Amino acid sequence: MKYSDTIPSIYVIVVTHNALEWLDRCFTSIYESTILLNVIVFDNASNDTTVAQIVEKFPNIILIESSKNLGFGKANNIAIEKAFKEGADYVFLLNQDAWVEIDTISTLVKIAQKKPDYGIISPLHLNGEGNDFDYGFYSYISICCSKLFLDIILDNKKELYDVTFVNAAAWLISKKCIESVGGFSPIFFHYGEDYDYSNRLKYHQLKIGINADTKIYHDRANRISRTNFNEITLQSKLILSTNINHISIQYKVVLQTLFNILRYALLLRHRSLIIEIFCFKFLILNFNKILNIRKRSATLGTSFLNN
Repeated sequence: MKYSDTIPSIYVIVVTHNALEWLDRCFTSIYESTILLNVIVFDNASNDTTVAQIVEKFPNIILIESSKNLGFGKANNIAIEKAFKEGADYVFLLNQDAWVEIDTISTLVKIAQKKPDYGIISPLHLNGEGNDFDYGFYSYISICCSKLFLDIILDNKKELYDVTFVNAAAWLISKKCIESVGGFSPIFFHYGEDYDYSNRLKYHQLKIGINADTKIYHDRANRISRTNFNEITLQSKLILSTNINHISIQYKVVLQTLFNILRYALLLRHRSLIIEIFCFKFLILNFNKILNIRKRSATLGTSFLNN
């Protein structure tokens, strides 16, 4: 590891839950980086030997253990709070099933220092084998920034590509962004919180960029998501309902869900009807919470942190 007296204070944050399969590759890659890094791990109640292995193999890691699974967003919020209390200029969120190249983080930090209008900068996301793009990354970048792939093929890459979203498997977040946007919304337990954060970042007039000269490897291609249709549909509705870039969208989501219930009842589409009823109940029971979250999200400052 090479050190520099001029680099800012950087904290890598990894949220773990039964991470034994990827632990060595993830943390070894971090410590082989060409920049001095502090590492915070928030363990979400692992029931394997993840914590013991971290303590034994990576004793310099700042380890926060939780007796219950708090979800991705809340766990990251606690770790982000700790990082900034200790003077972090940047935090780099990295999934437990991902790893970096030696210059990934240092390159992103150098770019971020020159581009303060970017709240989040992310590298290319490859699959675990490194022979293709991560399937999720490819699907949404194809929609919001297909030019990135063309420029890679033509070897005509620019430093940053503006995107509306990149998933939080590898985010370099600036202190300015945290001070403006805050942390993840507590209404999202796992999945959806990064879409919501991206919407809030846009509202507060910050940008998201991808650097095509840096990479992470995300080993998830062979795993089937356990998220069911109820949760997927509800997440989509929550992302819409909490999107502060659209005035009163939360009311429209509730009305559309009610309309869907009536339509699916008439069409005898029982599975779709059950999903919409499930979503409608959640939205009604949590409507005041959604209104409060929208208000806090629109407030400039460290929303959802320090609570």
